[in-house]
Amino acid sequence: MANLNNPAGRLMAIIAKGKKIPRATTSKLAWGTLLEVSSSDLALLLRQIGLVLDLPRQIRSGIGRIGEIDPTVYLRWIPKLEDALANIQFDTAWSDFMDGFDETITDGLAVCDDVLSRCNPAELEQAAGDHDHGKRICVVHEEIKPAGFWCFI
Repeated sequence: MANLNNPAGRLMAIIAKGKKIPRATTSKLAWGTLLEVSSSDLALLLRQIGLVLDLPRQIRSGIGRIGEIDPTVYLRWIPKLEDALANIQFDTAWSDFMDGFDETITDGLAVCDDVLSRCNPAELEQAAGDHDHGKRICVVHEEIKPAGFWCFI
């Protein structure tokens, strides 16, 4: 089970929830379901997708701040993740997007989740970015959907 105290664990939870959406669903509807927002509210939908797309940067930043490991070893799979996330096309089947998340990506996420979950939570918040992005994301999601799934992004 993914730890929700770090970006790798949060992305693992997102992918797991995404796998439960029927594969034939259009991507736009699937994203709305996944993010618990109306797929007809394009501005909010894109904003929430943007937060998901930022998770690889947060993973890279968090792993990079751990001094006793070589980040290149832990992050070799990130370009493949970024390629999979870049394959967003609203008018295609959800399976076209979800099929990009193979074992290499899920294994890489699991390793980073484990490493990052052992870090000090204050360090993880700082690793989210120069602008305290991680903290603001949770606040933004609480304002949008107080009890929603996405409060922990």
